Amino acid sequence: RLEKIQDASGKSLTEFIKKNIEPTSTVITDGWPSYSGLEKLGYIHKIQSAVVKEEDEKVLPNVHRIASLLKRWLLGTHQSYLNKNKLGYYLDE
Repeated sequence: RLEKIQDASGKSLTEFIKKNIEPTSTVITDGWPSYSGLEKLGYIHKIQSAVVKEEDEKVLPNVHRIASLLKRWLLGTHQSYLNKNKLGYYLDE
């Protein structure tokens, strides 16, 4: 799922996670400190290295693909201009 959140604070991220991911699920993230409370919420939290290695692509191939396609779409179609009010609609597509 993709969704625009207010900021990258622990509160915003955990609200998104609680709304979209079942407790006891494994959540794989980078080392961003705002994810530090996930275990207390009942999730299994695994931290992925910041350096993308070949084996990482096997773990999260679709996440990397979606991020790459979203960046390409923003740069190509919108030429880096995007109406912030419509971002939620774009992400739903």
